[in-house]
Amino acid sequence: MRKIDKFIDELQELKKKGYDKKKVDALTEGVNLIAAEYRRRKAKEEAQKKAMVEAAGFAQLDKQCKASGLSKKAFVEGVGKTIIECNQPDDVKSRLMDTLGKYAKHLTEAQSVSGCIFSIHPINETDKELLANKDIEGLKKNLMSEASHKWGDNATAARASIEEISTNGNGTLGNSPVSLIRKIIDTDHEKLYLVKTTSENPGIPYIMHYEDTAKAV
Repeated sequence: MRKIDKFIDELQELKKKGYDKKKVDALTEGVNLIAAEYRRRKAKEEAQKKAMVEAAGFAQLDKQCKASGLSKKAFVEGVGKTIIECNQPDDVKSRLMDTLGKYAKHLTEAQSVSGCIFSIHPINETDKELLANKDIEGLKKNLMSEASHKWGDNATAARASIEEISTNGNGTLGNSPVSLIRKIIDTDHEKLYLVKTTSENPGIPYIMHYEDTAKAV
């Protein structure tokens, strides 16, 4: 944003050179509006990216917790003890404990708050065959094998991304821009969409399934 701030300063200098004050101020206002919109979008992208990264980390901890055979409480306490006793610097320990605290909160929310289920992958030959046979349940089952559950802020971020794509025909998943190709299922609580990337490897089709467990019957 420093370049924009510098540009605004340069615009204001034009007044000293005899340029029309009203025109310079109008142009400055327009630049400020563009800068404000940029900041808003950037903040939204960062929030979505953070939520997706956090959800992926929690999913890994969920797997480790299940594999350990411990209760969730015992698992969290064990991880906390490991962090405290490790040889990492205090600032690193503090960040790890903060993340563990968020994970403990995630476990509590998972038991008491409805969230959503989300999965997405590049469309494969199995998906294509199921689509051709109109086997939607089989298609959903294929996606569910890699689905992740989201709760709290992570579920909110996922819902916001899906609603944006549903309403506008384009949006972001994580920090990747995508556009809508086709709506296979489109209810108030479930979405099964074909989308494509619009950044790296443009045009690659992905199949995406989303279910809001708060609304599902």
